[in-house]
Parts: sequence; C-alpha cells; structure tokens
Amino acid sequence: MSDSDSSVELSVTVWERTWRDCLTPEHFRHIEFDAGRSFDRITVTVNNVDDPIGVRTRMEELIAAGVVDGFVEVAKALPGALAQTGLKLRNLEPLEHYTDHFLVKVCQPGPRFLVHWDTDVRLEQSCDWITPGIDYLQRHRDVAVVSVGWPDTWSMDAERLSVDGDFDLGYGFTDHLFLVERKRFARRIYRRFAPAAWWYPTSFLAPIFEQRVDAWMRRERLQRATYRPVRYRHDEVMVDHPPRSLLDRVRRRIRRQTASMLEVIPGFIPAIHRRPPRPHLPPAEDQPDDLESTGSV
Repeated sequence: MSDSDSSVELSVTVWERTWRDCLTPEHFRHIEFDAGRSFDRITVTVNNVDDPIGVRTRMEELIAAGVVDGFVEVAKALPGALAQTGLKLRNLEPLEHYTDHFLVKVCQPGPRFLVHWDTDVRLEQSCDWITPGIDYLQRHRDVAVVSVGWPDTWSMDAERLSVDGDFDLGYGFTDHLFLVERKRFARRIYRRFAPAAWWYPTSFLAPIFEQRVDAWMRRERLQRATYRPVRYRHDEVMVDHPPRSLLDRVRRRIRRQTASMLEVIPGFIPAIHRRPPRPHLPPAEDQPDDLESTGSV
C-alpha cells in the first residue's frame, strides 16, 4: 500500500436497537449526502443483536442491491481482533460492547483509511470533510484522527491548541464520527496510562474505546484535527452508568480526585492535563464535571 493511497471505507455499526431502521438504502444515501462524496467500500459491523438471522437476511439484500459491500459479525471476528491488539475480553468487561466493535472494524482488511459513522450522527449541512481530512493525515504524522466540529462551541475553543487552515488541532477523541488510517489503530496501542483520560464517565467501570484511544494519543503526543467548517449533531439518547456498589463509588471518587489534583501541575502535559490553560475563555454556563457518557448499546 503506497503513501499516496487515499482509498477510504465507510463503516457503520448496528445494534439490536438500530438495525431495523438503519439497514436501509435510505440510511446510507443520507450518509453519502452528508459526506458530500462516495466511498470506495461500505461495510456494516453487526453487534449484540437478538435476531442474527434476520440481520444476515437484510444484509444480503443490501449487498445484492449494491448498497453495501459486506458485513462482519463482532461475535465471530472479536477473538482475532483481541489477539491483534493484545487485549483479553476481560479487559473490556463489563462494558465490552462499547469497545469490541471498534477493535473488529480497525482490524479488518480493507482500504487504507476508515470512517466510522455513528448511526445517530448527521451533519448540519452536506460537506466533504473526508477528502481534506485524508490529505491532512497523509501530510501530518503527528495527527492520528480527523473529525468535524460539534455543537458545544465552548469545549471546541477550550481544547484547541492551534489552528492550521480549516483545522483546529488539539487533544481528545470521540467515537461518534472519525476518520483514521486503519493500520495505526490495528496495533497494540490500547493499554496506555494517561490520567487526563480518566474524565470519561465510565472510567471507574472499564476504559472504553474512546478512553483507550485518547490515552494512547496523549502519551504519544498525537493530536486530533477537527475540520471547522462543518459540525455534526448526535441524536442518540445518552445513558448514564452510576456506581452500582460501594467499591464503584470509591473507585470513581479516587479517579476524579486524582485527576483533579494532577490538573494543578503547571504547564500543559497532554497525558495529565485534560485541556490546555485558557484564561481568556469565558466560563461555560453548563460545563459538565466530566465527558458525556456513551450512548446505549
């Protein structure tokens, strides 16, 4: 695969809650309209469904109609993905379904670049952010992921380290919508230690994919490039994961207090400080104590 290869795959994950509404030609047409371009390959990752036979039937219909090119079932492909990334299933529990499908899709053979597009994500307007994103990734090896803006203007400003043309550069990762070079993520990168990533609300239960990627990027000083001209909205119902035992409550308190204490260290160390110092920013009216929780699976 040459450095000039710009082939890109669209990958969508469906669950029991989403597959009936999302495995339709209209859904994929909406994504291509929002993306402002076509894809070299379109695949579906199937995870945690009650009717696998029904899903396979629907997938075969979409493949026959030329809507998608293939699909992969997490239950079958996960052992290979875990071996490739150096993880065990117990490392993902009890929130395994927030991570397993991402490991599967990055470890599948396919085009050089991969776009994960959450089924609940829509862009505010049609915009080809992927083509300039691929170009940026090819020219900047210190950038590991490209995404688009999100509705919270305050946090976008707070996380920005610098601006390069249409891109804001900084640290952070969200699993709602992202563009990556597949081979960089199909490796043993998911065991990094970074207290700045402990702000994810499920951290006290298990580090999910978002947190694992964020920790790796911070330790390796790899930034996210956010394409500023367009933003996405996410309509998924957010689900909280409150502590279910005394041990859970203690673990969450210790992590939050430790992360807060480390924040007072002067300067900006990506693995320790969640955001760079921004004394000029106005206070956020409703700034949360931690990141939004990941949606229901």
